[in-house]
Amino acid sequence: MKRAWLFLLVLSLMCSSCSDNMGERNQSIVFTVRDFIDAPDEPMTRTSILDGSRFIWSEGDTVGIYPNTGGQVYFAMEEGAGASSATFDGGGWDFKPSSVYYSYYPFIGDIYLDRNKIPVSYLNQNQPTATDLDHIGAFDFMYTPGTSAADGNLHFSYSHLNCIIRVTATLPVGVYTKMSIESPDQDFIIKGYYDLVATTPSIIALEKDNTLSISLGNIESDGSTPIAIYMMSAPVNMKGKKINVIFTNDRGILYKQEKTPSVTYEAGAIGKLSCTSFTAINDFEDGVTSSETPYGDDDEVITINQ
Repeated sequence: MKRAWLFLLVLSLMCSSCSDNMGERNQSIVFTVRDFIDAPDEPMTRTSILDGSRFIWSEGDTVGIYPNTGGQVYFAMEEGAGASSATFDGGGWDFKPSSVYYSYYPFIGDIYLDRNKIPVSYLNQNQPTATDLDHIGAFDFMYTPGTSAADGNLHFSYSHLNCIIRVTATLPVGVYTKMSIESPDQDFIIKGYYDLVATTPSIIALEKDNTLSISLGNIESDGSTPIAIYMMSAPVNMKGKKINVIFTNDRGILYKQEKTPSVTYEAGAIGKLSCTSFTAINDFEDGVTSSETPYGDDDEVITINQ
């Protein structure tokens, strides 16, 4: 998850005087993100972020918090890095017993941000290496339902608004700079927003496209070892459609494989595409493939515990 300078700011917008809450003082603030799990009919699998199935807080990750009245404040992860749950001593802050608090991630530094229109964008995604997944955090848009302090504790439990598309690719030897998924229709939300205080927040499209892309930091392929690329997307329905997974190398050669997803990529899911046979679609290298093994309908989906 993205790193940022440490902030620790829970201001008077969230607090009240002792006379307002009869002296009740919160004991802790808890931030949790539910693990990704296997399909609903399979047991939960607890794994690390290395396979993309779990959100891990990093030091400096910052969330925005809105009381039901008043503007937003923000809170940064000073402790709890390396885990999906972070707990903080409340420091004696008093939360209004009549207030409801909403939280979202990642924090957007606009003091006047409209809680009914939290912006999202899937542009400018970049995976720097084959193993570095820090890029996920900036595009993992999450929200919590309204919550009140109970027994002096405030617990924010986050749900994911987007899905992850994980492409595992066995590519020809070379250095790769970009991956795109191309659909016959404008299925991908590129820009949008969500209403944080809606009963069930979901991403509303402002701009759509038939292609979703991610830059790659000169990721090398040895021709035999699969490379995993993690791209964030708003929920997308490409079930039964013929789509193209396209990689671009540092020589400008495009390698394409056609896939037909067998599932809908819903919010809180990891959609998996396995690609083992690419065709170079440039004229001067037309017909070059990375493997003679034909692809199959091996798409899988992992759903976050909602």
